[in-house]
Amino acid sequence: RASVAIKFIYAVGRVTGPMQAAMPSYILEGFQPSGAGLANSTFGAANVPNALQLEILMKARSIREKEEYLIINGDSSSDSTEFDGIVKQQGTTNQVDLSGAALTYDDIETAIRYAFDDGGRPNLAVCSSSVLVDIRKILIDTYRYGPADMANATGLPFGVPSAIVLQTMVGPVVVIPSMYLSNTSGSKQIYFLDTDFIEMRVLQDLTYEELAKTNDSRKFMLKIYECLVMKNPAFNSFIDNIG
Repeated sequence: RASVAIKFIYAVGRVTGPMQAAMPSYILEGFQPSGAGLANSTFGAANVPNALQLEILMKARSIREKEEYLIINGDSSSDSTEFDGIVKQQGTTNQVDLSGAALTYDDIETAIRYAFDDGGRPNLAVCSSSVLVDIRKILIDTYRYGPADMANATGLPFGVPSAIVLQTMVGPVVVIPSMYLSNTSGSKQIYFLDTDFIEMRVLQDLTYEELAKTNDSRKFMLKIYECLVMKNPAFNSFIDNIG
């Protein structure tokens, strides 16, 4: 039986008393920050968060960005507080090494075939923003796709939008970019993942907790206990060292 250690992600925030007094919650009457003045859009009231709410929102974003970084690049061998991410767990399994060459659609088909031949059915791809642009250029220049033809109107679960949907030998593969994969030419990557065999094991999901009051401020922390489990890396594949 294989086991994976749960790791802990924290974000700590503090708001001083003067800041809370200077930034109370209030309503902006007749104001709408998004879409106001556009066709079929009306002006309406908008709630402005107080200092504590704003700090919590900022720390929630930071902990989710840390979570994304760990899902991609986590490495418990170099930092014991991290869980192993996709790059570490995939290793060199089903690698298509371009050695600095430009990406082609044949490379994508080859990577998908590697995963398929080992029993996988990739349904999600994660890449750097530069690789995403490379793929868009291939689809536009080679297959005469328009921007509207690339996207999946339904997106991914939980409101995650898709950037491109590739039609492959195993069916549609949704592609999303990550800011934590390299955009350096010769080091760019795209991972094709069979999400039926990848899990986030969550002991405790994102939780807010007040910390001790020691001065004129309110201090809190956000925390998550979790780890990434890739049950069979052979069901996935990736293209490495894209130029």
